[in-house]
Amino acid sequence: MSAPSLSDVLSRARAVLFDFDGPICSVFADVRAPTIASELRHLLQRDGHALDFGLVDEDDPLDVLRYSQRFGSDVVRQIEDALTEAEVRAVQVAEPTSGGARSLRSCVHSGRRAAIVTNNSPQAVFAYLSRCGLAEFAHRVVGRAYAEPHRMKPNADAVLRALDVLSIEAAEAVLVGDSASDMDAARAAGTWSIGYANRPQKRHHLADADAVIDDMGLLAAGLETDSIHSVGLGTE
Repeated sequence: MSAPSLSDVLSRARAVLFDFDGPICSVFADVRAPTIASELRHLLQRDGHALDFGLVDEDDPLDVLRYSQRFGSDVVRQIEDALTEAEVRAVQVAEPTSGGARSLRSCVHSGRRAAIVTNNSPQAVFAYLSRCGLAEFAHRVVGRAYAEPHRMKPNADAVLRALDVLSIEAAEAVLVGDSASDMDAARAAGTWSIGYANRPQKRHHLADADAVIDDMGLLAAGLETDSIHSVGLGTE
């Protein structure tokens, strides 16, 4: 059986779940991720917590947050708060992804639900959507569960929470993401998946996606072509 096309996937979707960092914007384009990761590592080391760099990606703030779990809940909350503050700062100058805002708008205009499902903090997502005038186009934002990094993607938790608040069955939703963890979360939740390969080398990591695109404008165009207004979905 041949792989489904983008139009095949979209024809099955009554809701589109967008990852945030990548499909919508580049969160750390100007406030670089390694800089934030370094700040978080400093907090851990300042309080006497040693890091095993064989077990943590020292340039990935989310991985430092995950690593902090081994030091107890108080430390996780400290790192969570510092990371959230850094993310909110970063999105003030984050670079929009070409076609990302158009895809959000096209999703809603086509009669579908749109949600942001991300490992970033919800505060950062709301700040970005407000800054860019996009808040009305996200029916729900399901961000990182506070101080519970084990629930981040590839765990299906955020995807399942989004499906629940949207009252959508998994088979009626598609997750758009730019990482293998997004595809893993979609598969675990039972949704369709669209991989956004914003760099050629990412295609290998997105091989499990139901469809792969290299331009968010293609998703927007597909949504504009395939309207489901007859279903009667509205906003909340």
